[in-house]
Amino acid sequence: MSKYKLMKYYRPKTTKAKKGFTLIELIIVIAIIGILTALIMPNFMAGRIRARDSAKKADLRSLKQALQMYYNDYQTYPASFNGLYIMGCGVDGTSSCNSKTFKTEPPNQVIYMKTIPGTEMRYHKDASSDSYILQIELENESDEDIATSRSNCSQACTDNNSPCCAPTAGENYYCVCPD
Repeated sequence: MSKYKLMKYYRPKTTKAKKGFTLIELIIVIAIIGILTALIMPNFMAGRIRARDSAKKADLRSLKQALQMYYNDYQTYPASFNGLYIMGCGVDGTSSCNSKTFKTEPPNQVIYMKTIPGTEMRYHKDASSDSYILQIELENESDEDIATSRSNCSQACTDNNSPCCAPTAGENYYCVCPD
């Protein structure tokens, strides 16, 4: 037999193909996951910020309604509010309302708000007691409601120290005042 005929029938042993991923394939998959995460996370975080800001604005609107009911009963707004206590209860309207509840004392006990919101807000009342400004700082600097709320409350503004009255750059105060 010739040399060529023998080679024709010779076949090397075939090895089974290994199952699994190569290192390069794994690096490519991890890079793709990283890019997708980088694109999705800012949108997710912005959604959480908008949700917190919406809750703050809703708290201020609820407190506005409670203050309006108080005004209807006493023809004045509470003397002050420090975030925990509203000073507007009692006979003369200057004593503290019950802890974190906005209600007057017996005999004509009226509950204006069962729970005062736990968010940090500011309350400015004008000297005539016919107007006030409630304000809270929002996290979203580009919220279009900030400018709208400030322009709506410009008539109620008598305290030039209020950020709603004299806004400066970088302040994101959302304001609520009587209608």
